[in-house]
Amino acid sequence: MDLLDQPCAFKLVYQPRDHYVNDHCLFRDAGGTWHLFYIYFPFDDRRTRAGEMELGIGHAVSADLLSWEYVDICLREEVGTWENDAIYAPYVAQAPSGEYAMLYCGVTERSQQIGAAISGDLYAWKKYEGNPVIRPDPSWSNWQPSGYQSCRDAHILEIKPGQFVCYYTANTLDPDVCCIAACRSGDLLHWQDCGPVFTAPVNHRGPGQTRMESPGVNRVPGSGHYMLHFTHRWGVGFVTSEDPLHFTGEPTRLGPYHASEILQDPESERWFITSCCQSIGAIGLVGDWPPEILQEGRGLFLAGLTWIDEEPVVVDLKRFLA
Repeated sequence: MDLLDQPCAFKLVYQPRDHYVNDHCLFRDAGGTWHLFYIYFPFDDRRTRAGEMELGIGHAVSADLLSWEYVDICLREEVGTWENDAIYAPYVAQAPSGEYAMLYCGVTERSQQIGAAISGDLYAWKKYEGNPVIRPDPSWSNWQPSGYQSCRDAHILEIKPGQFVCYYTANTLDPDVCCIAACRSGDLLHWQDCGPVFTAPVNHRGPGQTRMESPGVNRVPGSGHYMLHFTHRWGVGFVTSEDPLHFTGEPTRLGPYHASEILQDPESERWFITSCCQSIGAIGLVGDWPPEILQEGRGLFLAGLTWIDEEPVVVDLKRFLA
């Protein structure tokens, strides 16, 4: 069956044979090559150090977003450091210096922080000596150096030339309230805390994600609004605001997707949305980890996206590309 004939708006475009794809980012370089950076977990490596099983950052490349070639693992965890147990959830942006910066989560004793790596070509990466670079401020967060503490899933938006905001998943001081937090930077290495930009009740009862995670912020075309999307409960939801550091209101549900990225191809100006890790519509329940759905829907899914009345609408990829 042709890739575009798959019976769903989302098409499975990348399915590695021996590992799965989870939180990820897509970056198009100046030559037109797309780079996929993602959480890498080999199926034959069931190590559970500190409960973590996602042990590296995978890298693949494509000319058209449809056909992907695996490159290698570009970063691994380092034993005896702040990322002793695992690293995951990468996001790549280009710094004012012209170099590329990758923000990623490091874990030790189940506590998460965000560090940075630098590259001149998107293939060879060197970890920043000043890591970690992002940690929630204790004035609003219950972050501690041990125990399950959220500080992951970085997403970078350039608000103005040379002015960046990083959005990430964090905990508040209230155990029943989760949040998406933010911080500012001018170089992608030194960050100033901005606190929570959106809060929501923790989903104690299930199904799906207990706390908000995998945030992303986009400018809504033709408007002065920003859209914050995230994975929570049974899928991806979103809220909009004129202020990129302050979102309120009840989220609108976009669909039963996981860790989605919403991006625009700068050449064609087409918009796309991704999902990963599990088959479309397959919602994880308590006790499912590691679920069988990881084997079936372990790769990267891609669909088209359009905007109607300033809201995102998913479009079948075959129809979108026709």
